[in-house]
Amino acid sequence: MRLGCQMPLASGQCDCGKELDSDGYHLITCKTGGGPVISHNNMVLAWSDCLSQLQLHHVKEPRGRYVNSEDRSDIVVFDSASGVDLELDIALAHPWSNELEGLSATTQRAAATRRENLKIKKYDQELLPGGFRPTFVPIVFKHFGCWGEKAEDYLKKLSQLSRDKDGKPNASTFKTYWRSVFSVCLQRSNARVIDRKIKKIVSRDSNININSCT
Repeated sequence: MRLGCQMPLASGQCDCGKELDSDGYHLITCKTGGGPVISHNNMVLAWSDCLSQLQLHHVKEPRGRYVNSEDRSDIVVFDSASGVDLELDIALAHPWSNELEGLSATTQRAAATRRENLKIKKYDQELLPGGFRPTFVPIVFKHFGCWGEKAEDYLKKLSQLSRDKDGKPNASTFKTYWRSVFSVCLQRSNARVIDRKIKKIVSRDSNININSCT
């Protein structure tokens, strides 16, 4: 999928009832079997590792944070110095999905920008105790590697806090390293989801345990 190659085994019918496509797109976007959830959760863990490297206090999916809903942001980063906590919500943008079709297929970063706007609209309705609105940062990745603008800006901000072992700023090294980590995490997650789903579908349709095939 990363190279644009076809997947011969991605054929037939998904467990959700829809037909599979040989590009593998449905396999990683279909919610049946938890594909998007797996990729999303792995990206949340990667971001948590990034924040931990900078020794930034944060909590994943805190409950009961908003007074008007049960929604949970993926990560809350606490900033005792400024008193402004950041709510991070991580999302994967699929440019071929129905809600993003059209412009996102021909305009760079359009799918990520669309997803950012949807997230901002959602969290604009949330309220913290005392009637305050949360400071929200949408962290959006497109499956083909493009980042949302807000995610780019936030990683750049984090990089300014990074120091090497001698205490010298190393923003460029930090950004390069973590961009690679997030990219590999996303592609690895996609591969695992596709592998697991194809094995299940092939086994279901042929009554053969694909793990026993040589």
